[in-house]
Amino acid sequence: MGVTREDIEYTARLAKLKVTGDSADGLIDSMAEILGYFEKLQELSTENVTPTTHPETNWGSVRSDEPSAPLELEDVMKNAPESSEEHFVVPRVL
Repeated sequence: MGVTREDIEYTARLAKLKVTGDSADGLIDSMAEILGYFEKLQELSTENVTPTTHPETNWGSVRSDEPSAPLELEDVMKNAPESSEEHFVVPRVL
């Protein structure tokens, strides 16, 4: 599969990149090499490979989402740098 300058310019346009002059010519070999890797991957048999929906299978660190009693207002307000009665005080944004 031959990669042309037009392929490089088209791909750059899709990626919203500006590629000009010698830099486009220099990318032809790199793009051809990358596409060669994909062609090599297509040779592999994936017939008995189970599809993966997520690379992480260890979900032990995620707690269950169960209702619990709300936090006490005094405990919550202890974390606020500044508060007024039952509210956090934040800088005014105009």
